[in-house]
Amino acid sequence: MCVPKSGLCTTRRSRDAINNPLSYEHSEHWNKMANSNFRSEVFENRVHVWVLPLSLSQSYYGDRDSNSSACTLITVQIAHDFLSQNISIPSPNSLKPQDLPLGVLGVLINGIVDGNETHEKAMAVQPRGFFDFMKKKEKQSEDRRKGFFTVPDAIQVQRLKMHEIDYRSYSGDFISNLVTVMSMAVTSPYLSKLDRLPIVVSACKRAMCFIYDRPTNSIILLDTHMHFKRRAVSVLCVASFEEITDFIVSVTEIVFPKIFESADAAGKFEITCLMLTSLMSKVYKNDIFLPIKSVCE
Repeated sequence: MCVPKSGLCTTRRSRDAINNPLSYEHSEHWNKMANSNFRSEVFENRVHVWVLPLSLSQSYYGDRDSNSSACTLITVQIAHDFLSQNISIPSPNSLKPQDLPLGVLGVLINGIVDGNETHEKAMAVQPRGFFDFMKKKEKQSEDRRKGFFTVPDAIQVQRLKMHEIDYRSYSGDFISNLVTVMSMAVTSPYLSKLDRLPIVVSACKRAMCFIYDRPTNSIILLDTHMHFKRRAVSVLCVASFEEITDFIVSVTEIVFPKIFESADAAGKFEITCLMLTSLMSKVYKNDIFLPIKSVCE
């Protein structure tokens, strides 16, 4: 749900764009249970992958004529909507291709619409002191001048009822580190009462949303960037968390192929664990992401 805010409100126009025959107000069940026309590919490691057409990327959706830098805004909006609307994750256990549920597609498209609109409004007022509006006293960084947002900034400007639980930056063996820190969040005793964990990963100037679902022990990636040399765009991946290493390998191959250009597949990423503000009583305040060395010792 979009929360109105002075000068930076967004609208939810995307439901009509996916040709839903029923109106949103009278079709909650349809939106959550119906399937789209997009089928997954099932990798040998039982990772389901949906690759969507160019028209469904953050830089093309809604007849855009310029690249979008709103990925962090889009990512936190997707995380918020996925949790607040209790969207079901596609089953990771099927060995056959499956349709992408329309509810998942709707969350992804709404995130693109809301994130891009908020980003455009934010950049339009930036010369008049936008970051003062966000109560940031530090000097604007080069990334901010180019329109890239941190996760806390994105939550604040979107006026989402979410909190950042923990954040850390890692460098080194990209795949091994990402598998390790994902496992830190999932197995942390401080988060054990949360059925779902939204995790934002930023690398190579791309932010994307992972959702871990504890009841089904599954994980989904939702990424709205362009891929495969701009021949395809938004990518969604689903797997059982038991296959987390294969899942991260597949995600890296699709989303971060440049990682494999280095001999040791090294790279840097930032990771953030989020939660709905309404669930704060279920979380014990403590460090979730620990130094990798202390884990390996």
